[in-house]
Amino acid sequence: MSSAPCRADWMISAILMWKLTTSQHLWYYKDGSLVTDTGIVSGNISRGNGSPDGIFKIAYKQKDATLVGENYASDVRYFMPFAYNVGIHDASWRSTFGKEIYKTSGSHGCINMPPKKAKKLFQTLQVGTPVIAYYREPVTLTAENTRISNAYSYKAETGL
Repeated sequence: MSSAPCRADWMISAILMWKLTTSQHLWYYKDGSLVTDTGIVSGNISRGNGSPDGIFKIAYKQKDATLVGENYASDVRYFMPFAYNVGIHDASWRSTFGKEIYKTSGSHGCINMPPKKAKKLFQTLQVGTPVIAYYREPVTLTAENTRISNAYSYKAETGL
């Protein structure tokens, strides 16, 4: 029985991942080395805006974007979407990141980062980089963006 040869082009050269609960932390590895890590604030679970979980990839990068939602418009310097209209971006309006902020004061679904960390990530992250986002404890996501992005924890509301 022979085994497949190990080829470098079969390996993932970069990966971005974060835990969406408890620690609320993001790590970016490239070529096996940690490039950056930081506390984050993800989607507000108590308002039904939990961030999509699953395996995605960075779709594109945009500098100086205005993110527009139903009741808000937020200017950001560094936007890196990974799941439909949900992305990673700087959040200059926040002074703290991490821990359990997301439970009552989280985002509309995006991953908020400190501006300096978002700039570094934007400068080093490549389009197409795999993204792994996961919740440590079970959650139910019902927002439309989690349905469209095929989030792992999405459950259709039954109305019963």
